[in-house]
Amino acid sequence: MSNLPLSINSEIYQRLNDIKDLKELSRIARDRSLSAEEKARLAEIASNLTKKQVEAALAEGDQLKEILMLRVDPETQETLPTAADMVQKMQARNTAQLAQEAKERIEQIGDLDSFRDEFGITEKMRAEFSDRSVNFTWFNKLVPNRSDPIKEWDWQPAIQFAIEYVRSLGGGKVYGPRGIFGVMRPVITYSNITLKALDDYLTVFKALDDAVIGENEGVIQTADFLPDRNAWNYYEPYPEGIHMNVKIDNIVIDGNRHNRRTGNGICIYGGAWKLNVSVINCRGHGIWTECGMIGSSTLGDDWDDYINMHESYAGNVKISNCDKRGWYFKGPNDTYIHKLTVKGAGWAAFYQEKEGKSFAGGLKIGELHYYVCNWANDDPDLFSFISKASLRAKQVYNDTPLKNGMLLQGGASHIADVRTYKRNRELNGEYWGLVIDGLGIRIGAYYSANRTEKDGGLDGGDIWIKPGSSRTIISSCSLYGDDTSKTKSIGLLDQGENTIIPALMIQAYHNNPLSRGLVIGGNYAMITARIKQCYRAITWDDAISPSFGNMIKASLSENTIDFNSQNQYSNNVFEYWSDKMLKHVIDSKTFIKNEGLEDREWSSHIQLDSSKESNISVILRGATTMSAPLHPRRGQEITYRLYVGNDGGYPVYWASIFQTTWRNPADLTQIKTMRAWVTFVYTGESWEQKSYQEWFRRE
Repeated sequence: MSNLPLSINSEIYQRLNDIKDLKELSRIARDRSLSAEEKARLAEIASNLTKKQVEAALAEGDQLKEILMLRVDPETQETLPTAADMVQKMQARNTAQLAQEAKERIEQIGDLDSFRDEFGITEKMRAEFSDRSVNFTWFNKLVPNRSDPIKEWDWQPAIQFAIEYVRSLGGGKVYGPRGIFGVMRPVITYSNITLKALDDYLTVFKALDDAVIGENEGVIQTADFLPDRNAWNYYEPYPEGIHMNVKIDNIVIDGNRHNRRTGNGICIYGGAWKLNVSVINCRGHGIWTECGMIGSSTLGDDWDDYINMHESYAGNVKISNCDKRGWYFKGPNDTYIHKLTVKGAGWAAFYQEKEGKSFAGGLKIGELHYYVCNWANDDPDLFSFISKASLRAKQVYNDTPLKNGMLLQGGASHIADVRTYKRNRELNGEYWGLVIDGLGIRIGAYYSANRTEKDGGLDGGDIWIKPGSSRTIISSCSLYGDDTSKTKSIGLLDQGENTIIPALMIQAYHNNPLSRGLVIGGNYAMITARIKQCYRAITWDDAISPSFGNMIKASLSENTIDFNSQNQYSNNVFEYWSDKMLKHVIDSKTFIKNEGLEDREWSSHIQLDSSKESNISVILRGATTMSAPLHPRRGQEITYRLYVGNDGGYPVYWASIFQTTWRNPADLTQIKTMRAWVTFVYTGESWEQKSYQEWFRRE
């Protein structure tokens, strides 16, 4: 008992001794409550012993009267048939006396009703004392205001005393019965302490209206909790502020946000914790976990131990109605969260911090469901889910985000399945369902549906792969816009590099002339898409820099416009089928600004040498005739790309060997500053048109 805090007064010290005596008494009572078989065996032994004593006494000349006194009860003077009967009676009397003494001690320490259930008192005591466990209601005489029916009771002293007592024994469990237990100050827990409800989620720790719980404190928190302390040494004895093997099981934490201004639900600094809790109504974060980053000078033999000691687990965690983040995750590394539900967080539902002073990488989430988050006006996150370190997740349900959905910035992250439902635009701004801003991020399947937006909002969309992102892979992606407003929206905007999407479905981005299905503004993407019912299905966007090296395959139907322009400044491959042309087209574009393109000087007659030229561009200066190419080979393709400057339009004529649907407009001034292209393939007798894009103007 010497390591208890000095603040514990003599009365409490005496109660601790009473508890230890009670435990010893219960052990003795249990040991003496023998089965019938054991009692019979003892009676037989006693009988044999009595017989031997009589024989020995007679042999030594003792008086028979003294031997017979062994059968007499000294309290009642009753003579029993045998000495064995007397032994058994004395055992029963001693057991009853011990049980009565235990009962009296319990009544002195706490509430005897806490022991009265379907089990007898002996069984209940054995259950409560196993694994060094106590019930904090045993210390209810420490609760102030118990006699005042108006004031709420403050159970923090009783809970804290139970924790301190178990801690003095080296750790253990502190149980709580069903009920709501108000606290005026944080409940402080330590390494190797378990807080557990006797009945699942029926034990509630609730901050009282006038509770003193600060901005960096929680209703339950580890001792000396301090953000960004960068402490990492997890070897016993643990340094100040570090706590390992903290467990909170089946308890509800109520922050009482309607009557308070500050305070979080749970704050833990350390590792190897286990949580199975429900956190509600907090002014701050629902859960705040953190641990330090190992120093570079200690990466040797300590590294494996450091990694293993951090592994923490949470399962069936529910967080709702917290004004800030649902879970502010700053470590430890290699944490596994099996099931997490977050509802109505004012900021992000889940925020995984980048690695800096904390080590938050290697996070694994089995299932995450969050909805109706980011409602607070002071929200600095603007995303319902933020991951800035490596992440592995199985299923993420992004349900009704009021602003942006997910932000993924952690390198080499992998999410198997993401589903976004009913994205609402509550405020004017540029909002997205998923933003990827990192390297090597992979998503197995992404599904978005039933998006509604507020009229007058700024640009937004479902997926944005930002510049600087690389090696993004989305194995399967289905985006359903279902616009109900006139706000500009985009299905997918790719401005990264090396993006791979082998199965992309985009539908119903159509209510605004600026809405787009797929926008290509990056490099080296490989995308296969089915796009329908969009105002404009595909847009080649090189506003930031020319996009090149992309291979896009698309099936286009029921779109107002299939594409705004055909990558006229870039070197890409665009293969598509369109219901407007009823043709399959392969458009391998290489224009003036890129290498590999032959820029021809204009003349009134242009003749290609097909053995040397296959792709030319010409700026027209007057009427032009395309003569039969030289040295043709069967199956060879050639492409003519034609431009008209600001000085007017000119007709183009084709030699008879060309089989083409080309038509010059009646009013040549209409094609000023426009461009067109046509591709032919040689059949052995003629050059037949393979693909043709009439005059168009790049937006």
